[in-house]
Amino acid sequence: MDYDNQGSSPGRILNGDLETLTLQSTLKMLALGSKTGVLRVESGNERLLIHLQDGAIVSLEEQGIPDPDLLGLFRAMGRLGADQLMRIPQDARRDLPSVIQILVNMGVMDPAEELQRRAYLVVQALSRAVRWDRGRFEFVREASNVRRTGGMYTPSAAQPLNVDHVVLEALRLADEREHMRVRPAPRTTRVRKAVPSGEDPRLNGLTNEELWIYTLAEEDRPLYAIAYARLVPEAVAGETMTKLLERGLVLLVDERLDRDLEQDLAGVMTQSRAQLEQVPRTAPGQLMLALTQVMGDCANSLLAHHARFARALRARGAVSPLEAVRYIDHIAGPLVNSIQAGYPRMDELIHVDRGRLIYDDVKGLDRVVKGQELISCYWDAVRMMHATVREFYEMVISEELGAARGGKPFDELWRAFLRELDYEMGRLYQWYTREIG
Repeated sequence: MDYDNQGSSPGRILNGDLETLTLQSTLKMLALGSKTGVLRVESGNERLLIHLQDGAIVSLEEQGIPDPDLLGLFRAMGRLGADQLMRIPQDARRDLPSVIQILVNMGVMDPAEELQRRAYLVVQALSRAVRWDRGRFEFVREASNVRRTGGMYTPSAAQPLNVDHVVLEALRLADEREHMRVRPAPRTTRVRKAVPSGEDPRLNGLTNEELWIYTLAEEDRPLYAIAYARLVPEAVAGETMTKLLERGLVLLVDERLDRDLEQDLAGVMTQSRAQLEQVPRTAPGQLMLALTQVMGDCANSLLAHHARFARALRARGAVSPLEAVRYIDHIAGPLVNSIQAGYPRMDELIHVDRGRLIYDDVKGLDRVVKGQELISCYWDAVRMMHATVREFYEMVISEELGAARGGKPFDELWRAFLRELDYEMGRLYQWYTREIG
């Protein structure tokens, strides 16, 4: 351990390793000396910057950990309306201290809660760091800066945190975490609801706080942000999340799996659009058959995709191809029967078997039907296939991603595919009405 600027870093007055001097001891030493500056602490991939002013903590930064989206959390909790959100400048929304000060000035949050939220972030970070037994630290003289934004200022923003108080609270939380019976989910855990609508009868057995954790759980929202929203210890929120996972109410977000899922769906959409572009715009009857083929192939590609990525299958771990096929038959068969009921002339012409949509009888209509009846049957068939491929897509997306579909590349490709299909369907409808009279 070195004192008084021993080393190459200008302004450094203290540095060493955590095996020699613990973080809590270092902080108490700086507090007794009424030091002002920045204490940098690192252990493995974790890094903290602790800003002190006259021996008290002003703020703490966790490098590499994005700040919680407090505006999104407050919207989800019903504490912030759309009209209030519009009054917050876009540039301020990216900075948590600025957001908090604006919310205080708007009356959404009082100064006591502001102080509580600032203390919360410090204590949660220290509750992990006080258990670091390896790593290094250094303290550098640096003028402390109290956060001010756009001329707005709130008194509690300048109120430093007592080192003894936050260290004792951090040690208490660390002890509680180590004695938990249920292993808390990691603080960066992200989940999605197992039932996309959120209407799951198993929710009836949850406590009020567990319901809040479940309600705020979204795939782009890490666990530490949910804990911050409710101001509950991260370990307690992690314990609740573990219970939700064990009960099957939520599913872990697997970034690699989700990336593969999105790429596979994008491939399905790209292939379907390319196939549609190759359809010859010849006789209307032939165009109807060609569109039927495009939509049938797209539907089967969606079913094949779903056999690999369905959440109901993922939740069970590795499944055999036979199990996946049975699952597809179970969910897609009734859906096809329901769609087919709306087109009486198409009765039993399509069905799902062995994980695939079978529609060969549609392509052979000209062998059993002639004249205007054939035209009407073709028109019903192409509309039925149009409804089928749309329903399959909605089923796949709802079951695999829930509300997380927005803005994804595959969804843009899907909408483009639909626009092109709808254009062709519009042309065919004009021809159909002329022919039938």
